[in-house]
Amino acid sequence: SAVLSILGSDEKKQISMPGGIVCTLSGGRLSFCFGADVNTKRVLPDGIYPLAEGITRLPGGFEVVIGVMPDDSFKNINIIYKVSTKAHLYADRIKGALYARPRRPGDRILQGGMHKSLKKLYCDKKIPEELRAALPVICDGDGVLWVPFVGARDGAAARDGTAGMTVAVRLAEDTKTYGYPEDNIK
Repeated sequence: SAVLSILGSDEKKQISMPGGIVCTLSGGRLSFCFGADVNTKRVLPDGIYPLAEGITRLPGGFEVVIGVMPDDSFKNINIIYKVSTKAHLYADRIKGALYARPRRPGDRILQGGMHKSLKKLYCDKKIPEELRAALPVICDGDGVLWVPFVGARDGAAARDGTAGMTVAVRLAEDTKTYGYPEDNIK
């Protein structure tokens, strides 16, 4: 009866159920997740996280993988609900060292010859609010280079995987999921 009571609502609602199951209604989608904590929101703490070739785990549950990867190493590429994405970038267009950091107020990226607000791009790409504070922004000496699920700065994205380096962001396997379809559904 508690689940039925939230069905008519337009706002996001969550109900804790027996056995550690959480029922969430968000954006017209009803999901059941096992082991999610209703009161916990993932956040990438403010700071600068240097990136090197290989896997770098970030606080908040994500990891950044840099290097040459086979195309089948991430089966769910650019699918926000599965929380993994990758991009091929020209290595010679990266200025200085790569680092990750959280999105900050006023962040902008050059796309299509125009500087665009990350806040607006997150809304346009329908990135869930629960992910926005946890997703890392990949930067170099010139500023924002690549934003997962949004895209790369003009001139940085390689057209194929052979032209540069691969940068991937994925939800680390040992963390709880966000309760989207296909993630721990019971």
